[in-house]
Amino acid sequence: MELLVTYFLWFMFYSFLGWVWETILCSLTEGHFVYRGFLNGPYCPIYGFGALIDIALLHWFDNPFLLFLMGALLASVLEYLTSYVMEYYFHARWWDYSEKRFNLNGRICLEGALVFGLFAVILLKGIQPRLAFAVGQLTPVLSVAVAFILAAGILYDTTYTLIRVHKLGAKLAELHVELKAQLDSKLQQVRLDLDARQQQLRLDLNAQEQRMLAAFPHIKTTLPSLKLNGKERHSLFKLWRPQRVLLSDLIEKQRARFKH
Repeated sequence: MELLVTYFLWFMFYSFLGWVWETILCSLTEGHFVYRGFLNGPYCPIYGFGALIDIALLHWFDNPFLLFLMGALLASVLEYLTSYVMEYYFHARWWDYSEKRFNLNGRICLEGALVFGLFAVILLKGIQPRLAFAVGQLTPVLSVAVAFILAAGILYDTTYTLIRVHKLGAKLAELHVELKAQLDSKLQQVRLDLDARQQQLRLDLNAQEQRMLAAFPHIKTTLPSLKLNGKERHSLFKLWRPQRVLLSDLIEKQRARFKH
């Protein structure tokens, strides 16, 4: 019982430390205060679990470099599995590293692994010995009382959050169906408009123009293109992507008609 209470207090401390790190990092990145964490309280349990795993499996590594490598590996495995499980159960990606270099399916990345490897060294060589000493100074009664209060709080928080996330997932699923229906309707209208434009184009082109298009199927215009900034290009690409396959098919059909 005493050992379980001790490990739980360690878990809560590192969960809080992880929340502090995440909040500071994201606030600096976004330029304003960001209250991080899946739960409502000031703790990120994934950091608590990661710290306990490091303590259990890596405490016998004396070489800081090996400790760094193993810490990076273990943290990456834990983060990948956590991302997969949360996406499976909640149908949402809670973080995405796709824009970072050397990422794996957007779930983990080299940058994060290096940071967690450094954390493992700092944790086991600097923080953990002092934390173990501090927790050891608490009386058994006080340790159990603090652990009970924290456990009750995080249990309530977890239950409440899971209920809210489930409701949020249902709302997002409903919105997804609605948006898909709207998109299908708009794409159908695009098909009709393009078919009409094709018919008009066949009427507008004379025999010579039709022959030229058939003879040079890869012809491209050299007119100046629109100058867009990065954000505008990204938005345009997101708008174009669902329709590009459809448009490619229509263009091929048009060229086939010209050939005949």
